[in-house]
Amino acid sequence: MSLTSLPDELILEILSHACPSQEVYHSLLLISWRFHRLVEFTTLLHVPIRITKRNARSFSEQLTKTPELSKHVHYLWISSLEELAESHQIAPACINLIALACSKSVFFSLCSSSSPGGFLHRQLTELFISDSWQCWRQLSELPGTHVLDFCHQIQRLRIHDYLSSDLYANAGLFPSLTHFSTTPEFDEARRILKILAALPKLEHIVMSACCWSEDMVEKLLARDKRLRILVFALMQTEYELWCGRARNRQCIWSLQMGEEYIADENEGNTVEKHFRLLFVI
Repeated sequence: MSLTSLPDELILEILSHACPSQEVYHSLLLISWRFHRLVEFTTLLHVPIRITKRNARSFSEQLTKTPELSKHVHYLWISSLEELAESHQIAPACINLIALACSKSVFFSLCSSSSPGGFLHRQLTELFISDSWQCWRQLSELPGTHVLDFCHQIQRLRIHDYLSSDLYANAGLFPSLTHFSTTPEFDEARRILKILAALPKLEHIVMSACCWSEDMVEKLLARDKRLRILVFALMQTEYELWCGRARNRQCIWSLQMGEEYIADENEGNTVEKHFRLLFVI
């Protein structure tokens, strides 16, 4: 029995587990008109969309051409493309986002966006910021925006670079935060733990590093039972870990002690060990 001979409901169930990337999604759309109709919206819900300089303009145009498509984008990663206007237009158009990874300027644009229906991004609870230097003071001062609407509903926040000192005075922007992650210097990590103590719902803290010794890690772990340390060998695996949330696979919040993370073959990588997780959740 071939896949095409199955009823639509079974095909959709199979494809929901067999479409881990944009590349696979695009290939499925080209199989036939029947597959295009089945896949176009339903399967997209679980596909992590990565916007780069190469595809930003075409993806933005596709959202304009097919507005219904934007409602089915749940996981969106926008590379640092501040010079492209499209990078600031895509996130506001995708009103049903669950998780967003972007630069601070793209997030500022999202907070400043307006809609006749008011604040629409009510499902967005996970935010990954790639460059947050002096981000939080500027964010809190943006006039006439949805800053508080966005920040108050964020439950999982990952800051990829060093933590900017202005977050300390603006930690109250995130009263719903349950998961927090950043990449601090070792000496800064202890101060961060003190600041995070003020967040009432915070249950889970992940600090990532490249070269901390086992002794350094043990000293930090003894300070806070919520803390886990993730030691990277190669930082380019950050995107694959982020994709785990969309694919219901391992992600930065769920990896276990001593686990090895394997690159996803469907992302165009050979399946090999990219890094060893020395101390993780």
